[in-house]
Amino acid sequence: MVKILEIYPTVGVVMAPLDIIDKNGNATQPTFYFVRKMKYLYKYANTDLYVNKEKVMNDFLTTLYPCCVPTGIMFRKSLFQSVKGFDKQFKSIGDVDLCMNFATKMDFYYINEFLSSWRFSQLSETVSIVHKKGIELNLFYRLMCKYLSYTTFTRRAFFFASKRTSLNILAGIRSKNPTLIFETFQTIMHNDPYISNLMLLPFNLFFEVIKSLFYL
Repeated sequence: MVKILEIYPTVGVVMAPLDIIDKNGNATQPTFYFVRKMKYLYKYANTDLYVNKEKVMNDFLTTLYPCCVPTGIMFRKSLFQSVKGFDKQFKSIGDVDLCMNFATKMDFYYINEFLSSWRFSQLSETVSIVHKKGIELNLFYRLMCKYLSYTTFTRRAFFFASKRTSLNILAGIRSKNPTLIFETFQTIMHNDPYISNLMLLPFNLFFEVIKSLFYL
């Protein structure tokens, strides 16, 4: 990662996928969202890749998170200082916001090699709160709106924010919390202005579940 930053002065962030380990350091494949087994995190491409900041931002807003876990990336100290660090309003997704903020300034580089690991633990906030108790309902919409001016794909950005917000439905089912499920539906209906998104969302989520059943 250091070598890449030395070679490419226009690159501010180097990212790489993370394998997943258990509390004893052994490889594990935890099940997220009931059906999807995760073998690794943030495998962005099948080869090393220079990625311009516009591409990274569009992916963050409309498709997927190219990276976000701080231990899976390396970034320039000057870049971190230029964006003034973490934005505390985004709480548990502050790492996502940080990487998106980086993409407003500099390009990224992806190394297609597992250089670090993410430890799956029932004590972690991601596992114990985000996947079981849900996340602040408007958080993904606030994050999207912060960077919406960086993309022309407005409808797709709202759709992706709605998809991320809908994960609270699964958290509500897991925790047997009908109030969370109802409030999530209300939040999506209130924040997504595109009727086509609201009509497409259930079918897309169903497809994601089916795809997850055959995830390799």
